[in-house]
Amino acid sequence: RGNLHRTDVAMENAIFSFEFLSDYFGIPYPGDKLDHIAVPDFAFGAMENVGLIVYRAASLVIDRANASQSELQTSVDVIAHEVAHQWFGNLVTMAWWEGIWLNEAFANLMQMKTTNAHRPEWKRWLAFANVEVPWAMNIDQLVSTRPVEFEIASPDEIDQMFDAITYGKGSAVLHMVDEFAGTDRFRAGVRDYLHAHEYANTATADLFASLDGASDWPISEIMRDWIFQKGFPQIEVTRVAGGARLAQRRYLVIPDASDATTWPVPIELRGSAAGERFSRKVLLTADELVVDAGDVDWIVANVGGHGFYRTHYADDLFADLLAHRDELDDLERYWLVSDTLALVRNGEVDASAFLDLAVEFAAEPEQAIWSVITGGLGMIEHHALVPAARPAFEAYVRSVVAPQLDRLGPDPSDTETDLDRKLRGDLIVTLGVLGRDPATVERCARVVDEVLAGAEVDPEVATAALAVFAHDADRVAYDRLWSAYLGARTPIEQARFLRAVADADDVDLATATLDRILDGSIRTQDRAWVFARLLSSRAGPTVWRRATEHWDAFLDAIPGLTRSRIVEGISALSQPGVADEVQAFLADHPLPEAAHSVRQNLERLEANVRLRARETPAVTAYFAP
Repeated sequence: RGNLHRTDVAMENAIFSFEFLSDYFGIPYPGDKLDHIAVPDFAFGAMENVGLIVYRAASLVIDRANASQSELQTSVDVIAHEVAHQWFGNLVTMAWWEGIWLNEAFANLMQMKTTNAHRPEWKRWLAFANVEVPWAMNIDQLVSTRPVEFEIASPDEIDQMFDAITYGKGSAVLHMVDEFAGTDRFRAGVRDYLHAHEYANTATADLFASLDGASDWPISEIMRDWIFQKGFPQIEVTRVAGGARLAQRRYLVIPDASDATTWPVPIELRGSAAGERFSRKVLLTADELVVDAGDVDWIVANVGGHGFYRTHYADDLFADLLAHRDELDDLERYWLVSDTLALVRNGEVDASAFLDLAVEFAAEPEQAIWSVITGGLGMIEHHALVPAARPAFEAYVRSVVAPQLDRLGPDPSDTETDLDRKLRGDLIVTLGVLGRDPATVERCARVVDEVLAGAEVDPEVATAALAVFAHDADRVAYDRLWSAYLGARTPIEQARFLRAVADADDVDLATATLDRILDGSIRTQDRAWVFARLLSSRAGPTVWRRATEHWDAFLDAIPGLTRSRIVEGISALSQPGVADEVQAFLADHPLPEAAHSVRQNLERLEANVRLRARETPAVTAYFAP
């Protein structure tokens, strides 16, 4: 009540989604009305009830002038996802729970298509590669991952289905096949599937049959292993006489040389050989394949960045790609950086390779690529930086980041894009938090004063300033942020201030935030993600220990269906001795409703413990005077 004037963004998004998806599916909406309802406290993002979709309020109640690009994009994404369910999920429904990916993966894919069509300047497929795909890979790179589809035998297993594998990997595999087979043919297969099974229940084989009928490629043979087999491959690319060798093995964040899993991998290649350009599609079905391309000058083995796999180029080919990166598109450059970071995570290259690559990409204009760079720097700082190396690391961060921020300027202009504004915010946070740049820290404090006084500040700059300000907040500053959270005018502002509250790095302030989870001061819908954010801070070990001291009360504060999320932050606790405490406590206090999530996050934690032990010497040497 009282927010109707803030629903024009959501109305615009709902109308566009409705019209775009009606056209894509080629079937009229199967209902006579479609209401969108904002709910003040809702544990999930939204729910696709027929004719009446319910949402967290932040997806519908939006002050356009004061919303960031991420906040505006989330509204389109969530609305499009739920509208897509009116066809995928409601008109045609899976026969049993193992097929939930048919609903959720397709809705995820369609939200990307819808948002990209609605706001092409946001480069939604680049954001997909930067958000949803890593979300899925971060689970699927574990031994404890699961297939997209598996036989369901209990209610607890149903709850496990609503995760990154169903949503993220499912949609990524569909996107890979969509691009490989051809988007028009893929769409024809989807339409055939929906027409053939209107008001009926389906299994995965039904979708495979429709896609096979629309394509020249054996789609069911390609997809079968990707859906029923866990994990994903790493493609090794080497130069050989007359072409290039493609070899596959499973990518694992804790490598296992005995794992011989393979996939039918749809690969699109392009490059130059003896000065002549080439491109082709191949299906890698064996351990390796030699592609006859001539004397290769340079080659891209994931054209357009659509493949759900990691790529490891031989050193000479990687150097050639860097030399020709002006001929790569945004997604191809993105994967060069992202794959390098992944190879640092599992120990195939050391952190110095990523630090050198970040310098090479210091002039990169794309926000998503910078997101990988700054995320990688944050990973190194959190897990591998000793105090003695911190001054040199901070100087390095400033040298890499400051020139790009200078290019953008301190304030937005009328001619720049939404993604340029978003990049400015990201760089301010990196420069202020990781680079400890005094001028940036001082400016952010002034901006926060303006925000808290009610001034209109660019939302990207305001959000960034809050993050930098919160990092070093004292009790007075923390109380100001908490008061702003309590008095926020809109759901988006409330979420923004709550993130800042959770970013306070001081131990006493972080534990105060935990206490506000326990006493109910923080809404039910936000408690799990706030806790995960606290664990990722410098105060993480203390927050964990305090939570374990009040474990029963803590669990009572978290709704049952979201309890699996409370362990999502434990992988940050890689400090010596702390990881052992976490493992021992969870062994003595099992969470049956989150057993699978516990196994996965403990494996992630083990990978980060290994990363700390392995990379700290390399990082220390890199920043030695």
